[in-house]
Amino acid sequence: MEPKKAERATEHQTVLDQKTGKASAGVQARYLHQHGFTAGTDIMTADGMIPVEFLEVGDRVITRDSGMARLEIIQKISVRSDMIKIAAGAFGKGRPVRDMLMPAGQNIYLRDWRAKAVFGAPRVAVPAHRLVDGEYLQKAGHARLILFRLGFERAHILYASGMEVISHQPELAVQV
Repeated sequence: MEPKKAERATEHQTVLDQKTGKASAGVQARYLHQHGFTAGTDIMTADGMIPVEFLEVGDRVITRDSGMARLEIIQKISVRSDMIKIAAGAFGKGRPVRDMLMPAGQNIYLRDWRAKAVFGAPRVAVPAHRLVDGEYLQKAGHARLILFRLGFERAHILYASGMEVISHQPELAVQV
């Protein structure tokens, strides 16, 4: 079964809820481009690491905060976004497992010395652009690309190519 998709045109988007099939057209997509995964990003699931573009609604995704969560919605959007290149191992061995691109606003979950040293807390969720250091995390320009956004009953901490990241919550990201 091919997942239903969400399409975005300039500043508006149409989202198809994969459970109900209902569409919400014309919602202003302010800040929507800031979260998501590029094709090829592996997501840890009950069936192993699966590239995000092959996930389906109902798949069980392994999370740091609740063990397992059922994927409720998948949005596929085309956006222009500032991108951050993250070098393999930037956050430790296998974190990420290989170089990857991430939208500048995608929240990365930190729970190591960086969280305490930079943000004064034992654990933080911080947008990728705030971690740019010019060596391990670099600005990678502005580009049009396809992002996959994964939604659950609530936000979760997912494993994306070995990194801990915060999942998308449609009702939090879409602002009218």
